[in-house]
Amino acid sequence: MSILGKKIFSTHCRFYFFKPFIDLETCLAQPEKFDGTCIEIYGDSKAGQIISNPEFELIKADNHIRAIGPIPENLDTGDVTALRAIFHN
Repeated sequence: MSILGKKIFSTHCRFYFFKPFIDLETCLAQPEKFDGTCIEIYGDSKAGQIISNPEFELIKADNHIRAIGPIPENLDTGDVTALRAIFHN
């Protein structure tokens, strides 16, 4: 790859610094440290009990987490989910 190619790539890149990804398990291990952190939850996460709009249970691995936010009308218990959320201790 030419130097010109590298310059063009870097000028079109949306992220100019590296920020490590924080996952749910990391937040649960150190909740005080990550309170208020934006995280992405995907992969093996599922919707648990739909308590009431806007509250439902999120299940990831052995963790059952209360989630508060808009719920899609067609979300059912057991559906695989992916979401971006703010972690609160």
